[in-house]
Order: sequence, then C-alpha cells, then structure tokens
Amino acid sequence: MTDDFNWNDRESVVVKPQDAIAVYANDDNDLVIRRQQAWDENEDTFVVISRQSARHVIEAMERVLKETAKA
Repeated sequence: MTDDFNWNDRESVVVKPQDAIAVYANDDNDLVIRRQQAWDENEDTFVVISRQSARHVIEAMERVLKETAKA
C-alpha cells in the first residue's frame, strides 16, 4: 500500500460517492427532491417543483440523459 493515493485517479476509483436523494410529494402535492445533508452541512437541501411544472422538469431531465448518453 502507498500513502500517496490519488482519489482523482479515474482508473482506480471505480465507484464515485453519491449523496442520498429522496423524491416525494409535500402537503401541497408539489414534487420535492431532497438531498441528505453532508457531514459539513446543518440540514438537507430541498428542491420543490410545482405539480404543474413537474412534467417539464422530468422531460428536461430525460432530454439531458439522452444527450449525454451520446457523448
């Protein structure tokens, strides 16, 4: 083993960290995307999307996924 390991080495690091993400509806039936707080944060991060806008956001995410799959 070596002490000078580089965590940015793309060949060695095969699984990148991923924050926990939850998706649910709030009391107003808005779509909530919630990211679990990191060790240096005091609370979770929220993105609240109105029910009327949710389909547009989902379609945009699908479009970006298709575009980046080609890259």
